[in-house]
Amino acid sequence: KQSGKKSCVVGVVGNKNKGKSFLLTKLAGIKLPSGHSLTTKGLSVKYPTIDQQNIVLLDTAGLETPITSSTEVYDLENELKNKLAEEKKEFDESIKELPDDDGSKERKEKEHEDNLRREILSKFTTDKQITEYFLQTFILQESHILIFLVEQLTYSDQKLLNRIKNECKGKKLFVVHNLYTLTTKQQVEEYIENTLMKSLTFKLKKVKMTEFDEGAKKEEAKKEDVNQYFWTEEYMGKSSDEDDTDDDDKGEIIHYIMANDNSEAGKYYNAIAIKLLQ
Repeated sequence: KQSGKKSCVVGVVGNKNKGKSFLLTKLAGIKLPSGHSLTTKGLSVKYPTIDQQNIVLLDTAGLETPITSSTEVYDLENELKNKLAEEKKEFDESIKELPDDDGSKERKEKEHEDNLRREILSKFTTDKQITEYFLQTFILQESHILIFLVEQLTYSDQKLLNRIKNECKGKKLFVVHNLYTLTTKQQVEEYIENTLMKSLTFKLKKVKMTEFDEGAKKEEAKKEDVNQYFWTEEYMGKSSDEDDTDDDDKGEIIHYIMANDNSEAGKYYNAIAIKLLQ
């Protein structure tokens, strides 16, 4: 709860560099770093005010992030140094019979260090994957509404979406196709036709926004410069009894399209997508 009122928890999932920060800034109507924010390694909890409602945004640093930060590199090198020190006596004993003058010992030392480095990196990568999976699971379980951000759809995106369908029964799920490399309406329409509509992951139905909205938004949707459609599908989540499902397990997925924010396509798609998400 926040300020004595119930909050709506909105989880945002997606791989790194898909535009999550951009989307959250647009949704909240503020630059999120300037608002209330509690950040831990890999997980961010933010409390923006949207139309006077209590909203909690759950976001991760991004799945499949590369190992690049100075802290991570330092940790790896420090672990390697400690491991070499621990094994020095045993290793020196193993190579003491090798000649000193033909470079054999130096080659063995290099080979030993390379093997240790690979072993430590493999363990670190596994730990990183487990942490990302845990954070992802936390967001999927604790959110009332999920926003799944993709760029142009990939196999990795499809696998994650299938996991969400299986684990998030009855939740509202929005898939935002953030096509920030596309600048023209023709490019976006080709993506919709050739990727979105032909994906085996989806069973999509094209819906007019005038059937979805009322009042001022309905009038706005009639304008020629506003995208008049979104795409929707139903999915069946996993029941607590795997042999039985009911209406509570049904969920709805709504797909929205966004493009490069400073382009012709962005002007056509982005504003209405943000309004409907809000």
